[in-house]
Amino acid sequence: MNKFKLSITLLSFFIVSLVIYKINSKLLIEASTNLNISSNYEIWSLNSYQKNALKKEENKNNKTNDFNDIYYRQDQSRSARFYVDNLKFDLKKTWSSEKLNVGIHGASKASPVSDGELIFVGSDASWFYCFDILGKIKWKFYFANSDRGIHSTALIDQEAVYIGSYSGAFYKINKRNGVLIWSRILGQTIGASPLSAGEHIIISEEMRNRNGYLVKINKNTGEIIWKSELIGEQSHSSPAYDNKSNLIYIGANNSSIQAFDFETGRRVFFIPVKGEIKSTPVIERDHIYFTTWGGEIVSLKIGSGVTRWNFKMDSKSQVSPVVFQRKNLLIGADSENILYALDLTTGKLRWKKKFDLKNNFNQISSPIVLFDSLNNERILFYCKLNYICLIDENGEIGSEWEIGGVFSGVPFWNKKFLVLSLDEGGLNFFSVVSKSN
Repeated sequence: MNKFKLSITLLSFFIVSLVIYKINSKLLIEASTNLNISSNYEIWSLNSYQKNALKKEENKNNKTNDFNDIYYRQDQSRSARFYVDNLKFDLKKTWSSEKLNVGIHGASKASPVSDGELIFVGSDASWFYCFDILGKIKWKFYFANSDRGIHSTALIDQEAVYIGSYSGAFYKINKRNGVLIWSRILGQTIGASPLSAGEHIIISEEMRNRNGYLVKINKNTGEIIWKSELIGEQSHSSPAYDNKSNLIYIGANNSSIQAFDFETGRRVFFIPVKGEIKSTPVIERDHIYFTTWGGEIVSLKIGSGVTRWNFKMDSKSQVSPVVFQRKNLLIGADSENILYALDLTTGKLRWKKKFDLKNNFNQISSPIVLFDSLNNERILFYCKLNYICLIDENGEIGSEWEIGGVFSGVPFWNKKFLVLSLDEGGLNFFSVVSKSN
């Protein structure tokens, strides 16, 4: 009888151990979405052997320490400004990937980013991909519990890629081999794109009860430094950072722009505006600029949040604006695909121009700025159905290129190539070919 009880006990212990092992294995791939915000957080790391192997590979590959982090919309101020050797160029499509965005939305929610050798992009089908510049998939990572796809655009540094999933987990992955370095549950949903400052990363978290907050974590360990107070609604706007004021600025779905202290996470101001803010703010010359679903472009003073000007567009907007520095112009767009050029200082209209996207398509793709050594500037913009255009400071199209489908994300520019992810399509890679004068 005692032997029988002992056998039952050992068998029970074995079954429990197996269940725990299976659960932990699953958590290593994807953190649970059932979060108690006040509970302790946990990091899952590689074991010592994996860490040592990883470090050896990183030391072999990382020969310099002058790598600048690569962000959604280029930098901490979300300027979307990219340097180009020559503004007279052509784009030649070199390759297209398999269809990536075939999930619940079919949209290119996440935009691609690249360090010049590797290209990283999340898909609507919950896969996160790493391609080389020849179009070969180097590795891919599946977010098992992120059933609404990947909305966040990745952040890249010298060794790793950082990405949030729609299940609220945030990941640091070795960018060369796709090995998980650590993951951490930060909330219930991550839709916005992270930014880094020094050894820290700022992430906007959403809650399913229509609220949200900012989180500051240590870049190396994933340790939480602070969580802000609640924003009051979800934020689909990615945070921007100004190092002069040491403030983080973010728009929210409760029709507000808010600022938080980078060191403490304390809210510095809450400014009501007309309409939800879906666009990402851009910081330029001590001011913040953003668009709203109320159809406004707004300029606020950095630090204080005092309104300098606002401009009423013809319809709502979630297109992030850009700046022509040389001409002192702010370029914005509304959902009707009307481009507006405003005086950066006064907000006065210089010109506006409508581009026809057809099929009642609402414009949500944001432009980027290309500039040369003399600070001559152009914007690259999804101006026509299935086309991107190079547009000057007067709203005139200089060149246009067929991209092969509908586009709602943000293109990524490298001196040698342009890459973008199509709705219900794949990654498209264009080589940059300089034209002679």
